[in-house]
Amino acid sequence: MANLRYVPEFQIAINSTPVPAVLRASVTNVSLQTGLEGADRVELGLVNENLRWLDHPLLALDNELTLSIGYAPDPLEQMFVGEIVGQTASFPSSGVPTLTVAAQD
Repeated sequence: MANLRYVPEFQIAINSTPVPAVLRASVTNVSLQTGLEGADRVELGLVNENLRWLDHPLLALDNELTLSIGYAPDPLEQMFVGEIVGQTASFPSSGVPTLTVAAQD
């Protein structure tokens, strides 16, 4: 029997279109918070080298964000659909700039 290995996998779509590979490669972390009778929330951490994502139209407020997660090679499951509601930029003195994008349903 083969030794199967499962790798965490995610897919992000904005306005029903998968994000380009260059944006996906900039993702450093994905956080999904869900609750009973509360708002679900997704936060994406991005490396913001040369401030390329700071005012990018894909990450504009009110754009629809969809997150699907799972384990490869199995199909991903859509876990979140909501709107981008905020961005937080960080400019540390000892590292690359980062951008956190928040979305809520």
